[in-house]
Amino acid sequence: MGTLTRLTPARRKSSTDDLVGPAVRRDGRYFMVATSSNGFRVDCMSAGEGIDLDEMREAANAELLARSTVVVDMDDEIEMAGLCERRWPSEKAKALRKSVEAELAFA
Repeated sequence: MGTLTRLTPARRKSSTDDLVGPAVRRDGRYFMVATSSNGFRVDCMSAGEGIDLDEMREAANAELLARSTVVVDMDDEIEMAGLCERRWPSEKAKALRKSVEAELAFA
């Protein structure tokens, strides 16, 4: 069984954790999930009309806990994107960070 945890420096060294981003309520309603289970991957989970974004995010956390050692619950979108880039260095992770920074610069 995994553990749901807030980001702490001791947890940053693991490369197999799943990261769950904060609930975002601008330009739609979504949160991101990043993992390295089959290579670095990030998914944007959108909540449609009538779906509770917070409940959807909690359900995703529960699902990840069922199959992960550690789920890191991030409360800052830029910090999450930066941690993805540091944890899983790649052009994909770099592009994610730049995209989040650019989006927030215009928010």
